[in-house]
Amino acid sequence: MKKVFFSSLFMSLCLLPVLLFAADEIGRFRLIMPVASSGTASTMGETDVSASISESVGIGPFTTQTVSLSVAGSFKEEMIDEPTSSAYSLHYISPWGVGIGVTSQQISYKIGLEAAGPTTVSGSIGGLSTSYTLEEGYVSAIETITLDLGYLDLFYCYGFLDDFSITAGLGFPVLKAEGNVSISSGTSRAISDYLDNYIQSALDSSEVENASAMSLYLMLGYEISNFEIIASYRQSNLSADFKLASQISDFLDKDTIEWNLQITEYLIGLGYRF
Repeated sequence: MKKVFFSSLFMSLCLLPVLLFAADEIGRFRLIMPVASSGTASTMGETDVSASISESVGIGPFTTQTVSLSVAGSFKEEMIDEPTSSAYSLHYISPWGVGIGVTSQQISYKIGLEAAGPTTVSGSIGGLSTSYTLEEGYVSAIETITLDLGYLDLFYCYGFLDDFSITAGLGFPVLKAEGNVSISSGTSRAISDYLDNYIQSALDSSEVENASAMSLYLMLGYEISNFEIIASYRQSNLSADFKLASQISDFLDKDTIEWNLQITEYLIGLGYRF
């Protein structure tokens, strides 16, 4: 039902510019491009780890070895690459100031899962005893988060002082909402390969749930003849639950990591009035 509603709304709004061609003034179009962005994202707080891992691991077509490890210490998430974004918009403004448009936004950032303090690992791998310590800051896995969103923008543009205008609106991610979390190795040390691979595999099988997003924007325009120069500020707020697979959930003693992301973008644009 929700999908049908948004589809009907989008189709109706898309027809608006066509209907306005019968008017004396068609309206104007704007193309808005990114200049700079900055963002913040929440990370998992420090969590104590006291876990035992016991598995049979295949090391060839016909051979397995038993791995038994006890891990004691603490882990946390650390931001490696701050969130950045690029958003391109194409907007139509009717002669009455009501507008509709589309925005394509791509966001990416990286988080590392690392030892928050000295973390001891002991046990045996293939019958051979092993014991070592992961120092504080040792990164077992890097999570690369990429988001691709398509917003339906609805807004109102108000003109003042003859040549100036101010626009405010909302963006709803109903056109496209895709996300990907890829897991790769971090610090990497031969002696810790099994534990790192275990963590990476467990994170890789976790899933993102309950994702939501909303975008707010404000634009200031200045007209020169039939053209318009636009300076724009756009803020996007996103949230999601990273539902942990059972292995990593037991390891970190958490079922879910809550992600919150805020992106601020500064953009410039060019408009043309018909």
